[in-house]
Amino acid sequence: MADTAGSTEPTDIGTDQEALGANLAFPVDFTNCTEMASLAPVPVSAVRSRVPSSYALANEAAGTTFIVVRIANCQGTSVAGHATGPGTVAQVGVNLVSPDGTGDINNYALWYYTTNARLFARLRAIGVSAAQFVPDISYQFTSTGAGTGNLQIRVPGDPAFTVGGPVVVPTAAAVPYTANWWEDSCRGSVRMNTPIPAIQFSSATMTLRTARHSELGDIFGASTVTFPIFDSYNRFPAAHMNVAYR
Repeated sequence: MADTAGSTEPTDIGTDQEALGANLAFPVDFTNCTEMASLAPVPVSAVRSRVPSSYALANEAAGTTFIVVRIANCQGTSVAGHATGPGTVAQVGVNLVSPDGTGDINNYALWYYTTNARLFARLRAIGVSAAQFVPDISYQFTSTGAGTGNLQIRVPGDPAFTVGGPVVVPTAAAVPYTANWWEDSCRGSVRMNTPIPAIQFSSATMTLRTARHSELGDIFGASTVTFPIFDSYNRFPAAHMNVAYR
């Protein structure tokens, strides 16, 4: 079985006046999704200058914090009430202490890649400079047996990277989970708040590869990275993201 990214036509970036002109909050609905979500340790010194000082990094006092890599492929997406079809988002950020006391996980967005032109335009309009329109993200799942598979993802944005490896298909009971991603803009702090009512977690053994002297390679200090802290392959039927100033 193969999951492939969908995309909104690039012309939508230029013609969607609502997306380009708005700087207000907007909702996004994702349906029938799978994702990989993993954490790798990095020195605080490798990322502290990339995150505003008002944010406390997770585990900062110990001198080591965590990079979060999360890539979700969804069969349906709706941005501010506009159905935009299937698509993929890839997020890379720094794990935070919750700035407002909410969320099961909080991260500061370094890069946010999306195959969805409307989502890209709305994120940029509200001030998420991390957003990139990358229509050719590849997300491929191949079954390797009963309950197992191999997931291979290619993200050709800037910085470009690939991530892949064996995964276990989720069978655990679904649980609620809320993820917040943050970025400061000239108009204030933007929070991308995504409560997932029911997500099934499972395991993965992922390896990320990037150019050694890309921005991502410089953070990791390597071109090849694994995820010893947390490495997962997950599934959820629906999630609702609210993007707003805080």
